[in-house]
Amino acid sequence: DLQGQTVSEDLRASRCVEPTRVTADGKAIVPCGMKATSLFNDTFTIAGYTISRNTAAWRTDVARYQNPKDYPTRPNASWLFQRYPHVVNESRGVKSEAFVDWMRPSAMPRIWNRYGSIEGTFEAGATFIMTIESVFPIASIAGGKKSVVVAELNTMGSRHSAFGYVLAFGGVVCYVLALAAWLTTKCCKRPSVPSRSSHGEESGSAEGSEEDSQGCV
Repeated sequence: DLQGQTVSEDLRASRCVEPTRVTADGKAIVPCGMKATSLFNDTFTIAGYTISRNTAAWRTDVARYQNPKDYPTRPNASWLFQRYPHVVNESRGVKSEAFVDWMRPSAMPRIWNRYGSIEGTFEAGATFIMTIESVFPIASIAGGKKSVVVAELNTMGSRHSAFGYVLAFGGVVCYVLALAAWLTTKCCKRPSVPSRSSHGEESGSAEGSEEDSQGCV
């Protein structure tokens, strides 16, 4: 479904459980699956500013997804824009930035998704009013919670404390391993093997041969 190809119902049934494949009134959910049917659909607005959602996903991820050839005219089908009208644009379908970003697997148990970019700048000490339409059913997830982070965007992305902690921890581990290797070379020196000249090797061979011959007599 996500690559624009026609998928058989048997394959859909093997990959998607029924509640994520068929609606209560019998329509086929396209695309199906738990991830596609649990799209984060909270919306945020800031008075006096526009939040652009066209920069939420990676360009390479957007290029991976394609709408089916019969989109959105397929009969008896339930499309993303019908289930999430405030998040998914009908003309873009599965290529909508919000959906593409949501479908990207998270490397951590904590899901950290980019909502969009605020068009404009804030002066130091400025205040703004944000309106949140909370729709996503976070209460159905044990221990789940939602939060909003407003951060400055630069060429390296926005601030992500967890990633910084991972890098710092990795640096400490590398330092400890390097120190252990250095101490091993200093405290556990290997015994040196005396080098022998080519003449000595030849003499040793001759003597050894003579001893061997004497032993055989």
